[in-house]
This record gives sequence, C-alpha cells and structure tokens, in this order.
Amino acid sequence: EAIAVDLGAAGYGRVRIENYQGYPATLVREIVFVKQGGVVVKDTLSLGQELKMRWGQVFRARNLGPDRGPNWINTYTGPWMPLRGLGRGAPVYTRWRNSPRDLLIYFLPDRHGRLELVDESGRDSTLPLPLRVQYTLRQDGKPDTPLSSVSLLVPHAPGTAGPLAEGVRVLLSEPARTVVEFPDTDGTRNLVVLNPSGRPLKLDGLKTDARVACIRHSRGKVSAVSLYEGKELS
Repeated sequence: EAIAVDLGAAGYGRVRIENYQGYPATLVREIVFVKQGGVVVKDTLSLGQELKMRWGQVFRARNLGPDRGPNWINTYTGPWMPLRGLGRGAPVYTRWRNSPRDLLIYFLPDRHGRLELVDESGRDSTLPLPLRVQYTLRQDGKPDTPLSSVSLLVPHAPGTAGPLAEGVRVLLSEPARTVVEFPDTDGTRNLVVLNPSGRPLKLDGLKTDARVACIRHSRGKVSAVSLYEGKELS
C-alpha cells in the first residue's frame, strides 16, 4: 500500500509493508517534504509476536562533521561524487560535481536510542557513501504495542549544524502522533503534524483534525499551510 500527494508547500508520502524483512511485523513509513526546508521521516512498527529488537532508521553519508550531538550529526558529500561500476570494490569511472551543501540528520530523542556510526570503506573501498548513520533503538517489542522512530533532515550551507539542531522543538512524540517544529536556514520555522487517525488534536495552542499538517512561519507571519484529509487548523 502506497500513496503520494502534493499539498502545495509540502508533499506527503506513506507506504505500508507487511511481513517486513521476513518478520511477523508491519512497517508504515511516512515522509513529509517541506519545500524547501527539510524532510520528516517517521517509521511505525507493529509486531505480531514478542521480539527483542535492535532497529531504527539508517542513512548513508560520505563525510561527517564538523559537529554532532547525542541524537544528531552533520554530514556532507564534498565537491565530487564518484560514479563507479556495480559490485563491491568496483572501478570508479568518473566523478560528478556536487554543490556545496551540508545535511543535518536529526533523530527525535528516545531513551532507548543511541547514535551509532559504521565506516564500511574497509570492506568496499570505492563505496560512494561508505558511512552508515543509525539511531539504534534497543527495545522489547510486544504485539499490539506499536513502536516508532522519527528523523529530520535539514539541508544547509557548509559549516556547523549546532544552531539548527538546538532550534528543533519536539512537541509530541508517540507512535500514534508526532508534532515537531524545526528551523531552516533562512529563519523560517516549520511545524509538522503527523496524526494518522484524524482524531482532533489539541496541543499548546494547536488544534487540527488533519492527518497531516504543515505550517511555515516566517517574519512573524504564517507564510504557508498544507493539510491532508482535514478541514480544521488553528
């Protein structure tokens, strides 16, 4: 099951996968693309039996730094991207010029989570994106008790990502609902609501019945609003 919709100032996609990775589990992944501020990715995992798990979202990177925190890290590709053949250790044929942009990878904090980095260049020397970035959640999963993992990707000019990471506000983080606010590089603040049930949500002055909502706030004014399957937002 998969859907993708254009909501104007934002885009939304959702995919549902049963028997995920061969396990008695169902994964629902939701993606909100805030044009052009960032991307919110949420995974919700429902199990059919008890499992002791190590799981979480994984992203690949070429370079790390210059800064990081307990649940976030700055990444960048560099001025060139190698184009290689198929297979481990394949020859590099040419390089593509890459624009100088960094990417903040921010994971919503969880008491079960730990930021882990793995360098796979040792076993594959020509791998274009050799670094694996994961916020690993070590949890005991139970049937009928969904688990969730949420990340935020914010592109920015080369340099420190600390001010962007410090500007993230997690208003609500649970498997059923997520509300997160984050800044982008021009000072615009972006509020993203994921509320799959569509039941009315009231939180800190926010009220909506939308399954997905995105509000962009710039220079003291609301500059854009996007709603999916909802009629009310205040």
